[in-house]
Amino acid sequence: MRAQLVDGSRESDGSAAKVLMVLRTFLHRDTSSSLAELVQATGLPRTTVHRMLGFLVRAGLVAKRGGLYRLGDRSPVVPLPAADRRVLVGCLSELLAVTGETVQVSVLDGNHALVVERLHGRAAELTIAPGSRLPLHCTAPGKILLASRHEPLDCAVFESRTPNTLTRRDAVEAELALVRRRGVAFDHGEWNDSVTGVAVAVHRPHRSLVAALSVHGRTGSFRPEHAATELRRIAHVAALELAR
Repeated sequence: MRAQLVDGSRESDGSAAKVLMVLRTFLHRDTSSSLAELVQATGLPRTTVHRMLGFLVRAGLVAKRGGLYRLGDRSPVVPLPAADRRVLVGCLSELLAVTGETVQVSVLDGNHALVVERLHGRAAELTIAPGSRLPLHCTAPGKILLASRHEPLDCAVFESRTPNTLTRRDAVEAELALVRRRGVAFDHGEWNDSVTGVAVAVHRPHRSLVAALSVHGRTGSFRPEHAATELRRIAHVAALELAR
């Protein structure tokens, strides 16, 4: 019996290692991948990769669409340092108390904004879990994070989500220039026409970007411009705390 348990444990460890190998491959890719690409990237047999992908899809860690695979909404969150997280969670709590709306911390993750922390406000339907990845060009936190990048924009990521989404390169670049000038980004139903939001950047000394801090509410009832002043103030407090 002991030998059987040991053998079973080894088999389990081997399967876990293969699952992690496949999952790690996605962390270095900004786009969806085919089964063949994942087989090549991992060096594992095709049947093994297919089986591991099936497990990851069922767990919600990977999503499949049209024969292509990408990280799912439940994919692991790359954590901020514990000290940074404590400061930012404290800021979220204050923002929630002041605005009553859903508040969020996001970080740049390739061509996406990765939601690290979220507290839900009065709009209960705005249930995006930590670990979700949001587009950069049509969400308030995404725009703040995208504006911080210096490499050329990739037009392939400007997918249309609603009639309000900016998809032309020149329009997106003009929007980002405006974000840089005013230090705040807005989303007026550009990602989801029932949601509007506002975001600012939290920086360390010498302008090192830490994260985007944002507030989100229902289109029509939430006025993101009204929340911008409090958001700027709390982001400034966060920056002072992070500098200690």
